[in-house]
Amino acid sequence: MSKKFKIGHLFKDGAYKLVSADDKRLTCMRMKKKTLFIVTRKMIADTQERIDNGEEITFRTISYTSAIEHVVIKHCTNVVSDAKRRVYRKRGS
Repeated sequence: MSKKFKIGHLFKDGAYKLVSADDKRLTCMRMKKKTLFIVTRKMIADTQERIDNGEEITFRTISYTSAIEHVVIKHCTNVVSDAKRRVYRKRGS
């Protein structure tokens, strides 16, 4: 189960904005450049499954694009970011 955000939600201190969503994808905007990027629901579900299974995911392996990776992680539940080790992992592990 992923978190749900309303259209217009801002991520990363206002750097990205959720502009539309459907059953398959989220469309977000980089606010400074006004460019759009897509995050698929499958990418969110696959990442959530990896986290739930206890996998540690190294930064920039979900997506080489930091904006996409940031939105994916924000939609996952029970995940923490370990900046020192540069991994995302299940909370409490």
